[in-house]
Amino acid sequence: MTAALAQKPKPMGWLSSEHPLPWLMPAAALMIVFGIFPLYKAIESSLYRKNAATRKLLFDPDYNWVKALSDERLWNALFNTMIYTSVAIVFQLVLGMLIALLLDSDRKGYGLMRALMTLPLVIPPAVTA
Repeated sequence: MTAALAQKPKPMGWLSSEHPLPWLMPAAALMIVFGIFPLYKAIESSLYRKNAATRKLLFDPDYNWVKALSDERLWNALFNTMIYTSVAIVFQLVLGMLIALLLDSDRKGYGLMRALMTLPLVIPPAVTA
């Protein structure tokens, strides 16, 4: 009986269920396959120029990047995106804070309002499960 109590615990291997690596490997594989690999291929293909006559790809890393970075439309689109994002973030922050402060009350009916506002967050996971 004492021999059973004196057994040393097995060292935890990296493939055991207690180790986080087996749980992270599928997510890492999906991120590599659907995120990093397409990004790599897009950057790689941007380094080539297609010859219209021979339909062959010629390695010319400056051609596409100089053409894109010197285009006024790119800078205008980036500027518009930054303005739109900034305005949207400010509105979301202000409106979210106002709604949260408005609903942080113990008045009659506010509990029902809080419950109704959380329903869109609760129903989709419940339906998919």
